[in-house]
Amino acid sequence: MALEVSEKCIYNRKARERLCMPTAEFSILYLIVEIIALMIILSTSGRLMVFLATTGIGLTAFLFSSMRRHRARLTREFAHFLQPQLEDRYGVSLAAASCVGIAPGRVSGQYLGDRIWDVGYLQLTDRLTYYGDQCSFCLDRSEIKAVRSCGRLHPNIEVEFIGPSGRSEWLMVEYRGSADRMEQLLEAQRLRAKIALLPEPAGQSSFPLPFLAGV
Repeated sequence: MALEVSEKCIYNRKARERLCMPTAEFSILYLIVEIIALMIILSTSGRLMVFLATTGIGLTAFLFSSMRRHRARLTREFAHFLQPQLEDRYGVSLAAASCVGIAPGRVSGQYLGDRIWDVGYLQLTDRLTYYGDQCSFCLDRSEIKAVRSCGRLHPNIEVEFIGPSGRSEWLMVEYRGSADRMEQLLEAQRLRAKIALLPEPAGQSSFPLPFLAGV
């Protein structure tokens, strides 16, 4: 069953188009420009050609850096905008929670141009509780089988847990409080460690993940 993004939610199509700027595509363009420029520099001794190639590299690098800073600012602004909206909806304080994006499964999908299905706040106390834009759920430590990093250079973590059917299910979690790569990596490691150290509970999940049946 394919998950759809509701147009009534806060992180809808318009918000995703604004935040999910084509950074990857621009990175490829940046690499191509660098390769071409270096080939020109190495294959010619003309000062003008060398100057133009060097200028092209510098300009492309500047545009790429500006795009990354702009996206980082938009990401932080959206997280700050989302927090009071969810606090009012759920009647809780999310001051100590982390802004994250989630998606079911271990393989990244595409949800209107983004690899996450929902965005919200993850609160870690005696259990894992997620207050999201499209869903909410909590998991006790006994329901969590494993939590893993997707790689040292990847800002996502994978949570393996016991689903409603009694089988193992996977949830991808990505830190969305910032678009800075290093901050995302550090926060992902911090969340992974905190989830792994959740205490053993006395009861069962009070409201399990709603979107896993049939997925």
